[in-house]
Amino acid sequence: MGRKYFGSTCIGKGIKERKIYLPKGKWYRNNGFNYYEGTVTDQLKMEEIPVYVKAGSFIPTVQPSYFILDSSVIKPDAVNVAYYYDEKPSAGILFYDDGNSKTSIAS
Repeated sequence: MGRKYFGSTCIGKGIKERKIYLPKGKWYRNNGFNYYEGTVTDQLKMEEIPVYVKAGSFIPTVQPSYFILDSSVIKPDAVNVAYYYDEKPSAGILFYDDGNSKTSIAS
């Protein structure tokens, strides 16, 4: 899932928890404010996949939609950026591609 995400699925009938070995560093559960390091035991739910986000990450999101034909329906003011705190300095670039023009990187 890349350097910023860590996901863990569980395939097995009746399994309620799973031990997860996180990569080095601090990781936040995508739906919470507490960070974790090393090994965690995760409570599993059928409607949720455990996803962790690396500390220092900026994660852009938009409201869920049934389908998106192209990026032109997503307006820049509809994008939210979540920051997952880290003591070390973080930086990032949010690039908005309008999905149409060939010069959107220059604008």
